[in-house]
Amino acid sequence: MASASSLLEQMPQSEAWQRLQNGGCIVLAGAPAGTIVSVDLAGWAVSATFMGFKMVPPGPHFISVSYVNEARFCHPPCACKMRLCIAQV
Repeated sequence: MASASSLLEQMPQSEAWQRLQNGGCIVLAGAPAGTIVSVDLAGWAVSATFMGFKMVPPGPHFISVSYVNEARFCHPPCACKMRLCIAQV
């Protein structure tokens, strides 16, 4: 599976600009390090500097968040469905 940074490196600048103009943002500021965040079928364990996602295509998305505590215990995910419109935050 490709990492998010390698996907961005492969994306042509014109496509990135188009996604930035027409895509939405999902803001999840303040998530503790180690929290597992999933959008659609992709998931990541986030760092302390994680703020959210940008360039999310318009349309329906499934988002889930699972908090992982210091003992590495993963709490059940909190999930929601959302529909992003063009340039929505």
